[in-house]
Amino acid sequence: EVCEFIRSIPGTNPVIVGGRCATDRAVRLLEEIPRVSAVVCGDGHQTIKELAGGTPYKEIAGLAWRLNGRIIKNKGRSHSHIEELATPNRSLRKRNYTVRLEGLNFGIPFDVVMTSWGCPFKCKFCALRLDAYGRRRPWSARSPESVLEEFSQIKSRWIGIIDENCFVDIGRAERICELLIKEGLRKTIGVQARVSVAKYPSLLKKMWKAGFRVLSFGIESARDRTLDILDKRITVSEVISSFDTLRRHRFMTNGYFIVGNIGETKAQMLEILPF
Repeated sequence: EVCEFIRSIPGTNPVIVGGRCATDRAVRLLEEIPRVSAVVCGDGHQTIKELAGGTPYKEIAGLAWRLNGRIIKNKGRSHSHIEELATPNRSLRKRNYTVRLEGLNFGIPFDVVMTSWGCPFKCKFCALRLDAYGRRRPWSARSPESVLEEFSQIKSRWIGIIDENCFVDIGRAERICELLIKEGLRKTIGVQARVSVAKYPSLLKKMWKAGFRVLSFGIESARDRTLDILDKRITVSEVISSFDTLRRHRFMTNGYFIVGNIGETKAQMLEILPF
């Protein structure tokens, strides 16, 4: 459907596509859709600036393009720091984002914030630890002050923090909470975390006071052998201990599991249910 839309775009102005799907299919898109002038592979914030500024295609890192019928894929762009990203100008949006579930619109304004990129852990199943060129992305974090500034610009009460791992630096996480508390923004926040966050009672108290209400955890399996194979660096007993701690607080907790891990029998997969 998207490809047909691209083919239908009139005129001769360049059509640039990007995103994860386009990155994975860059050569195929250029082969099958003549209307596509170039594909931005991986992070696009700097690439699109250079394109808009008139930099020749051959000089732009992270770009796949066409020259005399031949497809050329330039070298990958060096990793940038997340602080180089501009804060989105939400006033330019043409629609409001609201909480939806299975086609039902609850009408509750919702927004998302990214406070860091990457993750220092090496879970073998993770699709986010490598960039579009198969390179490991180093963890890169915004300052607590810049996070507060963006939160202050958001009108929605419900906010999702969409980092791969927001709590790599516990001191930084505590500082973000302290600033949110001091500012009195009264937001309701959801975030993904590792179960090890339960080891920091001071942080948990500050998180609740700052507005954190929903914590989602990648638990993956109820078997130590599988967790070891996945290189999760946690054990089942640690998961149980962490949730014993978390239940003393009022967070809504959510666990993600992988059903059908390599080497597991059907019975072992079903062990997730009682766990």
